[in-house]
Amino acid sequence: MVESLLKYPIEGAFEILIYDNASHPEEFKKLDVNLKNTGSSIISIYHGNKNTGYGTAMNRLAIQAKGKHFMLLNNDTFFKENKLKEFYNEYLKRGASQILSCRVVNQIGAVQNKGCYFHLLSSKIKELVSLFFPNVFKPDYYPACCWLISQHNFFHINGFDETYFMYGEDADFALRAKKKGIRNLLSGEGEIVHDYSKTNQICLFRYLLLHFQGKKLFMRKNCTGIVRILLWTVSLMHSLLRIATLTGGKKHRALVKLYVRGW
Repeated sequence: MVESLLKYPIEGAFEILIYDNASHPEEFKKLDVNLKNTGSSIISIYHGNKNTGYGTAMNRLAIQAKGKHFMLLNNDTFFKENKLKEFYNEYLKRGASQILSCRVVNQIGAVQNKGCYFHLLSSKIKELVSLFFPNVFKPDYYPACCWLISQHNFFHINGFDETYFMYGEDADFALRAKKKGIRNLLSGEGEIVHDYSKTNQICLFRYLLLHFQGKKLFMRKNCTGIVRILLWTVSLMHSLLRIATLTGGKKHRALVKLYVRGW
């Protein structure tokens, strides 16, 4: 990520702030050495003694940042050629009054879907639920692995909700922004590559658990009554089915996969 920012810089002054979420001392030392080897004086790194999650780290960096505009980036993303300049210039042309999201692709060029908080649910389930609750799947946000937002808007929205650890904090942020009249728009110019091979190293069971915990918190904050009960139940069932595909025998896994696809 840092290499691409230095290789394809935007015009004007900028700084790069990095938050290390309690990495192992050896990993942090390696990171520190690599950053120093870039020879850049615009990089600052902050180290947390405890892994507090994505949103909390971004809030900490926002307090330290000196600029009037923030670009929020995942550590497993990078820009190619002039896409960073095009993204930033489009943001300024639009007046910097909204949240602008970069078009996100993986390493083979496939586009990451528009953010829908319940994206782990299969399309058939979402279609069924949407018949009765059409607005449930419309937080209207794009993945926060690359956002441009003004300093004013970031603090006007009160930053990320730090009760989220991982997954769901971007949907919650975008929903609160929408209530304040700040939309999350998709860039027509910028493009960033999201290297999933790094994030997918997390244990799949832990990945599903974090997703479910994030969904549960989001529903507790933003859904009420029967909607919350219905979505919580469906999310739990889907997570259990995903786990079953990993732990069952071959025939059982095939049946579960068929069931999930059918729904």
